[in-house]
Amino acid sequence: YVFVEIEVAFRYFSLLLSPSEQSIFHQVSEPTWPPAPLTWIAVLWLLLVLVTAYRLAQVDGAFSLALVWFLLVLVPSATLVVLNRGEPMAEHRVYLSAAGFFLGFGRTVGHIWAFFDTRTTRSRLLLRFSLAAWLTVLGGLTVLRNEVWSNPVRLWLDAAEKAPDIWVPHVMLGAALQEQGSTAEAIVAFRRALVLRPQEKVTYMRLGLAQAELGQLEEAKHTFRRLLSLDARAAVGHNGLGAVAVLEGRHDEARRHYEQ
Repeated sequence: YVFVEIEVAFRYFSLLLSPSEQSIFHQVSEPTWPPAPLTWIAVLWLLLVLVTAYRLAQVDGAFSLALVWFLLVLVPSATLVVLNRGEPMAEHRVYLSAAGFFLGFGRTVGHIWAFFDTRTTRSRLLLRFSLAAWLTVLGGLTVLRNEVWSNPVRLWLDAAEKAPDIWVPHVMLGAALQEQGSTAEAIVAFRRALVLRPQEKVTYMRLGLAQAELGQLEEAKHTFRRLLSLDARAAVGHNGLGAVAVLEGRHDEARRHYEQ
């Protein structure tokens, strides 16, 4: 997982340079040995950043601080992932770390600006036009991203499309659909999540409750029994069967399941 988090740090850096693949949930490859080519590129990038920070420490302390800041602030969340706690990659973890990136970027632009100020008027205008165009593009991407975030269904649909082989965004898409009243479509999303990860208890619970909400009580009971066949001690299975029993008016059976 150390190699995974080095690759994730490299992907954070890439997103800051070109935010074209933003998502509320990022698909990250399982760690393998030998590591994948992208992992080796990330390791080389990390070594380059560390060497650059060391060599610039006496020449440009602000730029050296920027590089170290970017990496160090990512260490706490990376440590949790190495200890198998939490998802490997989440964009909000880079918010504070990005301050280092922006400090370094500002220093770089400052040097470029000073260099072009000694050149021709055409060169200075070209630099200003290029920066203005880039900021305009980033502003447009921000507006589009805010539009995605304005609707939970759209947000998780975007994530599911970008990580089609991971169960989490499909479950969250189903939950968003159910919250908006599209329970039948939510069931489709939950079933897709179960295909990807058939041992996940939470998905069975959400699927069973969605089926019960639509009045598909036999299907809901089948879903919760499937869960109990995987794990006889799964509380969510008994909770689900208890809820269905309440809907059917069988309160004694419901009480037995809740007690279990």
